[in-house]
Amino acid sequence: MKRIISVLFAFSLVVTLAAQSALHALQVVADGDCRKLPVTTLDGCIDIDFDILGHEYRRIVYKIEHMQADWSAPSDLIESEFLAGFDGNPIEDYAESLNTTVLYTHYHLSLPNDNVSVLLSGNYRVTFTDDDTNERLGEVRFMVVDPLVGIRATMTTHTDRDINGRDQQLELEVSHSQLSIIDPCRELRTVVMQNRCWDRVVVCEDPNIISAGSVAYTHRPYLVFRAGAEYNKFEVLEKHSAGLGLDRIEYHAPYEHVVLYPVEPMHNYTYDETYNGVYVPRNSRGDAATESEYYVVHFAYAGDRRGDRFIYLVGDFTQGRMQPAYRLEWNDDLGMYEGSVMLKQGYYEYQMVWDDGSCVTGDYYETRNSYAIMTYYRQRGSRYDRLCGFNVLDIKD
Repeated sequence: MKRIISVLFAFSLVVTLAAQSALHALQVVADGDCRKLPVTTLDGCIDIDFDILGHEYRRIVYKIEHMQADWSAPSDLIESEFLAGFDGNPIEDYAESLNTTVLYTHYHLSLPNDNVSVLLSGNYRVTFTDDDTNERLGEVRFMVVDPLVGIRATMTTHTDRDINGRDQQLELEVSHSQLSIIDPCRELRTVVMQNRCWDRVVVCEDPNIISAGSVAYTHRPYLVFRAGAEYNKFEVLEKHSAGLGLDRIEYHAPYEHVVLYPVEPMHNYTYDETYNGVYVPRNSRGDAATESEYYVVHFAYAGDRRGDRFIYLVGDFTQGRMQPAYRLEWNDDLGMYEGSVMLKQGYYEYQMVWDDGSCVTGDYYETRNSYAIMTYYRQRGSRYDRLCGFNVLDIKD
């Protein structure tokens, strides 16, 4: 069996390396706290880090765009209205990896910096391009809030679908007395995101309670969320000793391979303390940015096959989305779902979800999810969406 697994690892390695993005270990952190959604204020700071494999210098330039509330397109603003300084600058903070088996170059970008800063609240997209080849390498999102509205949120497991079953239901109240609002149903848009996952976002556009200075959303079907299960986690600090969640570490030229314990089917809720998908790059020997190794990490789910369906890994390291590079497929020889991804040393939390977004281990009302609530305001005649409210309901509280 071990020989079969080694052969399969080599096959999945080829597939994964061909599919992964050019930007590795991509991380966006607001105000130094990697545990939260990248939301800051106008006087706050955004830090963006990523690696590009190899030691060859690449002139990476970044472009900042102000986006609409639903992220579907840039706003109608011209650049000078939302940016101070000049856009399209190269990233000047970069360094080659030191004493690593996999060579890479680490890039770091802080916003604001000496060249550019943002002027308005709202959604922002940063895209990265190779200036020599004009190849678009990737993008990240962050948000800037100007807190002018108050958001109160509560969660109950006595939902309109079930009682202490598979779901959690939210009720929201948005207080907007500081804004000059004529029609709150048209001018306000409130968005709810579960566990920093962009695939688990709902838009609230029809408050059922409207009063002077506030609107409320109660018994709204779209505010009933699948509860899911607690995140899995593992940690790789060094190759000579197994860490949290690791079965073993093996070398198959030219890479070190980390084999995780398979995720098992669950029949009851199991509590485990997590931060709902956080990723922290670190190692036991030096600087996490340039002295961390890359490993091929092997994931598996030891449940029954479900036709031709796929499983996706979801966490901050996948940018909160189901992406092809993080997909697990059924393996007849192993009798389980499996897949591999090249990841940098560090601490990882992840969920396995089916292709419809449901958790492979089931939904349990006790799960300690977090819900980010964002309220956008577009005044009549305005050409952009302002982010005027942000709050997080953490079920751990």
